Amino acid sequence: MTPPGSARAPRVVRLRSRPGREAHFLDVQRRVWAPGMAAAGGMLGGLVTRLDAHRYLVTTLWSGAAAHAHSAAGHLPALRERAAPGADLHSVTGHLLPLETAWRVLPQR
Repeated sequence: MTPPGSARAPRVVRLRSRPGREAHFLDVQRRVWAPGMAAAGGMLGGLVTRLDAHRYLVTTLWSGAAAHAHSAAGHLPALRERAAPGADLHSVTGHLLPLETAWRVLPQR
């Protein structure tokens, strides 16, 4: 397995849930998105962060922009259909953030 520290393209998605849909949203994250994304080639890790009652950040780490693009084109549509996010989410905004490897700071070993 490739370590998350070798990620070259994190994707950060800002989500706003519909009132009363938070528990279902988190359940879908566990049952659908987490195993589905773990099976995507080039995905190195991810997490869901709750900012407040209705706002979340979902961060995934990718081996590179090409791996994310391949997953978005081939893997993501089926996951999105299974998850049916429209029922849970009011808004979704995401960005792929290519990293400048020269600026990376990692702990010394």
